[in-house]
Amino acid sequence: MKVFDLHCDTLYKAVTMSHGFSCSDYEVQTDVDFEKYLQCFAVWIPDDLSIKQGRALFEKAKITLPKECKINNINLVDSFKEINNSTKNKLAMFTLENCKIIDNDISYIKYLADSNIKTATLTWNDTNCIGDGAMAEHPTGITEFG
Repeated sequence: MKVFDLHCDTLYKAVTMSHGFSCSDYEVQTDVDFEKYLQCFAVWIPDDLSIKQGRALFEKAKITLPKECKINNINLVDSFKEINNSTKNKLAMFTLENCKIIDNDISYIKYLADSNIKTATLTWNDTNCIGDGAMAEHPTGITEFG
């Protein structure tokens, strides 16, 4: 049975702090355990970033993750079928935390899928084009676009 660790901040920290995964800097290191889990490397899009800033952060993560996986012998999976059939250790997936960067553009969802995003949380704390996050000031639920 495959067990997933659905989130770690390693990718976000590597991108925002300009460090690699194997950096000895304590702030970059997180609890990643490939012996127990398939690791989901999330790129978090903070609510206070503009769409342009969030998309730039995503693009940087999209470039960083495959490079870091290659350097650290991590197998970045392309499909869920690959997970079930894999005998490799150190499996990882690319995920997105906060779909704010979709910005009411349905074609951007395909772009995310084509960018190898396998799972995504719809919101974070605030409201975005899809719906309200956990800390939304005046929550109304999912939006019409959502």
